Amino acid sequence: MTVELARAEGNRARAFWQREGERIRRTLRTPQCVRLHKNDIRNIDVRHMHNRFGWQAGGQTLCAGALYRTEDFMALPEADRCGTKALGQTVHIEHTVPVATLTRCIVGSDRIDPEDTVLWVLTHSVVTGVTDGPTGERHRMVRRGQATRSHALTPDHADHDRPFRRYDPAGHSPIWDLVRGKRIDPERFSFLDHRENIAMALRWAALDDWADRMAA
Repeated sequence: MTVELARAEGNRARAFWQREGERIRRTLRTPQCVRLHKNDIRNIDVRHMHNRFGWQAGGQTLCAGALYRTEDFMALPEADRCGTKALGQTVHIEHTVPVATLTRCIVGSDRIDPEDTVLWVLTHSVVTGVTDGPTGERHRMVRRGQATRSHALTPDHADHDRPFRRYDPAGHSPIWDLVRGKRIDPERFSFLDHRENIAMALRWAALDDWADRMAA
């Protein structure tokens, strides 16, 4: 049954990327992208960029573009998913690599043009659709001391290149990779795996030139 849920959720994610391809391309012309490319770094700009990729729960998006989702999230019927706190939020986009970590690491990274900046965010940011509310996973899944940080981009750290090690497996249901249709092993899943998933999502979005640029 879980495999069937993952397949259905994967189809939803694919449909979002197929539908939003041109809007995602227009990210290049947004003030947020311009500022980020110039190293005028603001956390809110990264968050707004995430929204364009469907990496938000609010605004009726309901984590539609997320490539990673927990089993509890997938088991929640679409009609019961709510991303608005005032209406009784039941789903949340968990920034597996927190925005604060991203904004710290993007400064000084090797980026030639705004397209490089968008691709940097896509390939270094990992987000997961999780359940929220009184019995949800959101507030119990992150390891102590890592509420606002991740060591996945910290060289020589034990968590380097392993973004899902930030989570305590006892605090959440298993996480699925919807591109590959299988459970994530946090000890093995790397940024290379994420990069390959993003390349596939970009091809769903008919952004083959971006995917090709990543592979070059």
